[in-house]
Amino acid sequence: MSTVLLEEQLKDPSENLNFSGSFGYTDATYTEDSEETGVTAGQRIVNTPRMTASLLGQYLFPVADGYQGYIQGNYQWTDDIYDPDAGRGIPKRDAFGTLGLRFGVQHENWEVVVFADNLTDERGMLFKYINQAAGVDPFIADTVGVIRPRTYGITLRWNGGD
Repeated sequence: MSTVLLEEQLKDPSENLNFSGSFGYTDATYTEDSEETGVTAGQRIVNTPRMTASLLGQYLFPVADGYQGYIQGNYQWTDDIYDPDAGRGIPKRDAFGTLGLRFGVQHENWEVVVFADNLTDERGMLFKYINQAAGVDPFIADTVGVIRPRTYGITLRWNGGD
């Protein structure tokens, strides 16, 4: 069962300030035992966070005639994830959250954005593959995937439509 409990957008009376957010809850478990995979009924589904949440705030402001500026902040959070292979003897991957910030200017069909993602430089684990030969063969190791580290950049967009 997967349920989005909250997904909302709010605006202030001036329509320059926007907020949105969401909260998801997933109660996912196996319904039957499986000898082949070692799964037992009632066990949490592997690689599925129980809860997720996100928040976004954006402030719009005029920069010059025909130019629209904005500043935007966002936070995304993922709960602990059950994963019997997340580490030797550790049956879960820890919860993590990321914080981002954007400043942009738009004009007709183009946009320039300066951004910073994962400002706190969180190192949330996305997956870990335990290689059974790791530790025995020096050329074989476990494989770990983590979220992208703190990243800064500039994005230029142009819409060549109509």
